[in-house]
Amino acid sequence: MEMERIARWAFIAFVVIAIVMGLVMGYLAYNLDPNFDNIDGWVTLVLLVLGIIIGLVSITVEEVQPFLIAAIALIVWLAARMFGLH
Repeated sequence: MEMERIARWAFIAFVVIAIVMGLVMGYLAYNLDPNFDNIDGWVTLVLLVLGIIIGLVSITVEEVQPFLIAAIALIVWLAARMFGLH
């Protein structure tokens, strides 16, 4: 029960961080900040690492199969788009 509560709060915190980072990135792009390219990679890296952590913490045993099916569907869709099969 404790892990579910931690996962729930971590997910909420991640959503808030993602929204704030999105707003900051939009503001920097709008103002044409010369350091925008340097920040873009760091924001992506932070969101990727936080997403992996949240995914590992919040997926329960009952959710493993639907998660894997969704991941496979996403990979097939991306491969189809990459090779122009859409």
